[in-house]
Amino acid sequence: MKYLIAILTALACFPIITFGQLPEEAQSLVSKLQNWELDRQAELKNEIQGKRDDVISVLESLLSETTKSGDLDGALAIKNEIGRLKLSSKEQKAESPQPLPSNLSPLVDGKINLEWLKTVEFRKNNGRIYWFEEGVFQTRMEGNPTPQRLPDVKFSGDEVSFVASGNLQKLKVERRGREVKFFASADDESPEELSVQERKAANKTE
Repeated sequence: MKYLIAILTALACFPIITFGQLPEEAQSLVSKLQNWELDRQAELKNEIQGKRDDVISVLESLLSETTKSGDLDGALAIKNEIGRLKLSSKEQKAESPQPLPSNLSPLVDGKINLEWLKTVEFRKNNGRIYWFEEGVFQTRMEGNPTPQRLPDVKFSGDEVSFVASGNLQKLKVERRGREVKFFASADDESPEELSVQERKAANKTE
């Protein structure tokens, strides 16, 4: 016990070092690097996928020829390999990180960057689109050109809230390592991850 007390006493003599948020210029540089890395990763994945598709195409031709020749065991092996390659391709596409729109950082000093927010739109799985314009959020369903203005916008750190259909909605920005994730939630819903992309002309005021 006396040894534990001695260790704790010694540790108390060392200052606790904390790291603050990156300054805006430094954060902008880091964000640009992250986007550059994601772009290069996407290019490499596309090149790999192209080669994979070429091989799958050749294997499908071989499958037809092998089946016609009566080599059923060989045909089954080729069919299984085609399935494996296609499944692997599907998994890679699902895991591929997407570069963030624009070179602006979504977060500055732990707060949502309004300049970045004005350049993007968020999409839910049900086709609902949100974007920030003229100090308020607006929304529309995909395929419906008529937007609806959402009042009572409030910013709090990495979150922004607004009222939609009488319910309080929240949008949260989370940095996870090199990735940035976006979530929407309401009082009666579990958080849903959103896709984010550059705002389209249909959602811009001319």
